[in-house]
Amino acid sequence: MKIIYNINDFKNDNKIHLAIGNFDGVHNGHKAVIKNALSKAKLNDSEAWVLTFNPHPLEIINPKIKPSRISTLDQQLSIFKSLDINGVIVMKFNKELMNLSPINFLNLLANNISKLSGIYVGDDWSFGKNKSGDKTLLKEFCSEKKIIFSRQKEIIFQDEKISSSIVRKLIQKGEIKQVNLMLGYNFKISGLVVHGKKIGRTLGYPTANIKTENECIPLNGIYAGICYLNNKPCSIALYIGTNETMNDNNQIVIEAHFINEKNLNLYGEIIEIEVIEFLRKDKKFENTEDLQKQIKIDVLKIKKIFK
Repeated sequence: MKIIYNINDFKNDNKIHLAIGNFDGVHNGHKAVIKNALSKAKLNDSEAWVLTFNPHPLEIINPKIKPSRISTLDQQLSIFKSLDINGVIVMKFNKELMNLSPINFLNLLANNISKLSGIYVGDDWSFGKNKSGDKTLLKEFCSEKKIIFSRQKEIIFQDEKISSSIVRKLIQKGEIKQVNLMLGYNFKISGLVVHGKKIGRTLGYPTANIKTENECIPLNGIYAGICYLNNKPCSIALYIGTNETMNDNNQIVIEAHFINEKNLNLYGEIIEIEVIEFLRKDKKFENTEDLQKQIKIDVLKIKKIFK
């Protein structure tokens, strides 16, 4: 899979079918758009590409309401690669791009992708200055340029439209099973393993402290998770919270206890944890003995989940 960070560097003589969107989380709705491009590309002996934006446009358009990203750019690229597309254009979203008129944005694509043969978007995708470009304008442009145009209708799951905003809310409510069904894969938290206060070790449950770049973090609590080390799945008791029992600060930490592994040294490594199931909310215990008892209960529950 090729990755291009500047559309002016796009050099390709093949016909290109292009799926366009923010694709935050790359949920099942997003994947439907991308699969539309893939299927048409295969039928027409062409290449399927994705065009996405970084940072998220709302970070520039309205920083006060910018959404917490579900996936990091690296996670997005990994999912795109798993879908077997030919390439990704990661377009830098800045004020210059924000102020392009809709038609100038479309001309930017057509002028740089000489054999642009198809454009594929979601049902509610808008573009250009003040988000004034809509499906009607896009359809007219494609018709004029003899470009295939495809608009994916919304995907409904359990009577609810799948969208990044809905997935984001469910993550923040800890409804991970629902999240994973909407994503079509397990929600992941990735980050650098850093030194912590080593509190877990004193309790008999050593943890890897994760400094993550993920912005959308699940509700404080205990989760069952999986981490692959050298392609081996490891069961994880994942803690997200402020360690209220042991201290009084409000800083959220993410700690992973590898249930069946001993003497791991992961400091300085990037690890990725798939979050599988929510067990309980975070709570403050009266003493460390009560905390230890609860951790033991949590670990036993997670072992049963992965039996």
